[in-house]
Amino acid sequence: MQSVDICRPLGALEHIFWLHERVHPIHFALTARIKGRFTVDRLQQALNLVQQRHPLLRVCILLDEAERPWFVEDSTSIPLRVVQRQSEQCWQREVEQEIVTSFDWSKAPLVRVVLVHSDVELSELIVVCHHAIADGISGTYLIRDILQAITTPAAFGQSLSVPPSLEDLIVGEAPKTISSSKPIPKFRSDSFSLASSTTKVRFARQDRDC
Repeated sequence: MQSVDICRPLGALEHIFWLHERVHPIHFALTARIKGRFTVDRLQQALNLVQQRHPLLRVCILLDEAERPWFVEDSTSIPLRVVQRQSEQCWQREVEQEIVTSFDWSKAPLVRVVLVHSDVELSELIVVCHHAIADGISGTYLIRDILQAITTPAAFGQSLSVPPSLEDLIVGEAPKTISSSKPIPKFRSDSFSLASSTTKVRFARQDRDC
């Protein structure tokens, strides 16, 4: 029987965002301007560390036989697209492109990253998230973690637990997770076929100066 390391049903609000995304995409992008030199390899390493730490950065959404959506883990790395920074407005064009590019929710991860890179000490980091796994606040913290992983990768330890849904937090319940040793619901074989505002974030100086 199929088993996974991370699996819980979507909460009510996550479910609403998932349904809305299927009809009218509402994924979002956050942009941070980075002052300082770093390599693309260093950023990719940071993304791997952050993804390892945060479980919802490793999930897709599958439907069980009752058509209930679940978060299910997948090992696919966070996609990183790198473009050359040719002007001050270059990042705006990249955000526009990302906003009109929908996520396939049946394929992990539900986050992607664009680096508008230059040989001088200015770059823009664009993080794009599906609204079922993040909002503007958590997206801002994600950018913070990426920047910290670039500067101090040794500070990132073991993975966090699967976060509960908002509804479980309100009522004080533990997250409904299923470990790798326990069977999960049988998922529909056609789950995969069914899936077919930019905010400028200000950081403290120690976060910007990478």
